[in-house]
Amino acid sequence: MSEQVTTPTTTPHLDQPDPTPSSKLKLTKTTEIQIIINNLKQKFAESQTTSTAKQRSLEIKTQLQKLRSNLIENKDELETSLGKDFHRPKLETCVCELGPVLSEIDYFLNNADSILNGGTEKPDKLAFSFSTLTARVERIALGVILIVAPFNYPLLLSLGPVIGAIGCGNRVVLKLPTDQIPAFCETLTINVLQESFDQSWFTVMNGGLEVAQNLTSVETVKLFDKVVFTGSTRVGGIVASNAGVSCTPVLLELGGKSPVFVTSNCKDFQKAANRILWGKFTNAGQTCVAADYLVVEDDVYDEFLKVLKATFDDLFNSVSSDTDFAHLVNGSAFIRISKYLETTKGTIISPKESHKPQKETNFFPPTLITDVDFTDSLMKEELFGPVLPIIKYKSLSNVIDSIKTHHDTPLALYIFSADRTEQDLIKASIQSGAVGINELMMHAGCMDLPFGGIGNSGYGDYHGKYSIDAFTHKRAIIKQPYWAETIIGERYLPYNATKAAHLWTFIKFPDVPLNIGWVFKYLAVFSAGAVLGWVLNTLFIVWMVDHDTMEL
Repeated sequence: MSEQVTTPTTTPHLDQPDPTPSSKLKLTKTTEIQIIINNLKQKFAESQTTSTAKQRSLEIKTQLQKLRSNLIENKDELETSLGKDFHRPKLETCVCELGPVLSEIDYFLNNADSILNGGTEKPDKLAFSFSTLTARVERIALGVILIVAPFNYPLLLSLGPVIGAIGCGNRVVLKLPTDQIPAFCETLTINVLQESFDQSWFTVMNGGLEVAQNLTSVETVKLFDKVVFTGSTRVGGIVASNAGVSCTPVLLELGGKSPVFVTSNCKDFQKAANRILWGKFTNAGQTCVAADYLVVEDDVYDEFLKVLKATFDDLFNSVSSDTDFAHLVNGSAFIRISKYLETTKGTIISPKESHKPQKETNFFPPTLITDVDFTDSLMKEELFGPVLPIIKYKSLSNVIDSIKTHHDTPLALYIFSADRTEQDLIKASIQSGAVGINELMMHAGCMDLPFGGIGNSGYGDYHGKYSIDAFTHKRAIIKQPYWAETIIGERYLPYNATKAAHLWTFIKFPDVPLNIGWVFKYLAVFSAGAVLGWVLNTLFIVWMVDHDTMEL
C-alpha cells in the first residue's frame, strides 16, 4: 500500500521530503494511528447516548471560541512561520486564510445549536398513499472524519473543513503537511490546536509521507466515516480508490488548469490585468484556483497584451528573493517550474528589473509566456507556480473545444467579458467547480459559497451551510399511527382483486402538498365524537321516555 501512494516530484500538490520540525513538535508514530482513531470512534459512540444535543453543542462552541481566540492571539506567529517556510507575505496569510477561517468559526458558533438538535426539516409533500405518516428529516453526525491538508493554504484548507466537521458534531483527525512547512505546523499544533480542542474530539497528526500513506491505506481508511483530501488529482484518485474498498465516502478538493478568457467584449483592460495578475501570482501561483493560463481573442490580443505587460512591470519590477513575494515550497517545485521554462516553445517575459530565479531560496520571479498553444509543454498539467502562459484565439467555439479536449472540468473558470451571450456560452460549454466573471479566486475565501470541484477537479463541497451537507447524514424519520391500520391494512396477505383495486385508487391519487395525517386524525376524532354523541343522545331519550318526563 505504501508504494501505491508514493508521489513523484513532478506532482505539484504533494512533494514530501523528510520532516524537519524542531524537537518541540511530536511526530505521529504509525503504530499509534489506529489506536488513536479507535479511541475517537469510541468517544463519539459514547457521546451519542450519554450526552444531550445541548451538551454537545456547548462543548463544540467552547472549543470553537477557544480556537478563535487562539488564532487571533497567535496571528503574528502564524504569519511569521509561513514566512520561514516559504517566504509567504504576511498580508496574504491574513487576507487569504485568517479572515475566511474566522468567518467560518462565527458561522458555526451561531448555528451549532440548531445543527446539533437535528433540525426540523419536513418534506414538501407526500404521496397520497403515504399521507397517514408523520414524516421529517433529521441530520446526524457521521462519526470520525479524516482531513488531509496541503501546504499551499495550510490554515484555510485544514481548519476550514475541521470547523465544519466538528461544528456538525463529528470527531476529527487532521493530517498536517509537517514535512513541507514544519515551522507553521509546529506553531499551529502547539500554540493553537492543542490549546483549543479536547482530545476526545480532535487529534492532529504530524509527520511525512509514511504517516500520510498509513492514514489513507485500505486498512486504516476504513476506520473513518469520511475522508477530506486536498491535493493532486493523481493522489486524490489513489485515496478515493483505497476508500472505495470499504465504501468510505470521500470529499476531494483537487486542482486542474483553470482558464481565463479575455474577449473583445472586455470593457476595462487595466482592471482586468490587475485582477488576473493578482489571481495568478498570489502565493507565487501555488493556488488550486489560480489562473493557470490565459486565452485572449485575437482582435484585442495586442492591445490587451500591451496593458498586461505594463501592469506586470508596475507590480513586479522590484520583486526579489527578499521582497514580499512567496517562494516555491521546496527544491523539487523549483526544478519542476525551471523545466517548464526550459522546454516551452513560447516567448518568456520577465519584469524589466526582476531578479533571476534563486535555487538556494526557491525564489522564482513572476513570468509571462506568450505565443503558446495547447501542445506546449506548459499545457500538459497544472502549473502550480508563478508562470502564466498566454494563448491567442480567433474562434470562441474553437478555443472552448480545445479546452474541453485538453483540460475539461477545471476547478475554476474565469471570464472577462461584458457580453452576456458570451458568458452564457462559456459557462454552458465548460463544466467547472466555480465561475468568476471579471474576478478571480474570491469565491474560494467566501465561506458563504460552496467550494468544490467537478470531474477531474474533485467532488463534494463545503463552507458555511454547505459544510452541514458535507458532514452530516440526512436521516428520514417516519411515524405511523395505529388508527391508520384500517387504511393501510390492505397491504397484508392474502392479496386479492379488491385489495388491489383499493390500493391502486390510493396510488394514483394526486400527491398532497402537506402531511395530511392530521386530517385523518381529526376526521377520526370527529367521527368517533359524532357516534358517541348519537349514542348518548339516544340513551338520554330512552331514559326520558322510560321516566315519562319527556313531552311528546
